[in-house]
Amino acid sequence: MAAQIKEPAEKLYKILSEEYRVYQELQRLGNKKQEALIENELEDLAEIVEAETELMDNVDNLEAARLQLIESISTNLDQSAEELSFNQLLPELPEAKKAEFSELRDKLLELIEDLNALNESNRQLLMEALKFNEFSMKAVIGTENQQTYENPGKAGKNNKSNRIINRQA
Repeated sequence: MAAQIKEPAEKLYKILSEEYRVYQELQRLGNKKQEALIENELEDLAEIVEAETELMDNVDNLEAARLQLIESISTNLDQSAEELSFNQLLPELPEAKKAEFSELRDKLLELIEDLNALNESNRQLLMEALKFNEFSMKAVIGTENQQTYENPGKAGKNNKSNRIINRQA
């Protein structure tokens, strides 16, 4: 490894390792979120979302540090940071580091793919829960033209006062 990128590359590996750990925690929370959505545990869901927000702030900080290191490494390799890819960095690393970086990269990519699938599943569960809640509210409140009881003498008139919950309240 070129001496000028040795230290930044080691720091980069540590940052990527920490990102992997944070993404694992996000995946654990995503699984808990899925259970909370299925069980309709709103308090648990609120706590999970709060914990996820904190972890995402951590990811943002790690990403900023990673981008700063990529900038430093790219400068040392006389390349632009935007164009520096993993495949361009890999040949600059010693064999032992190549294997470590490749393994970590593969694990990160797989975890992120799994996390995206879990998030999509949770998004769909949330959408279904919202639809169910909307349906429930309409059933309780009624619609503007819906009658809960029709007096035979007042057929055709809208009898809003018979709703379970008055929309104007």
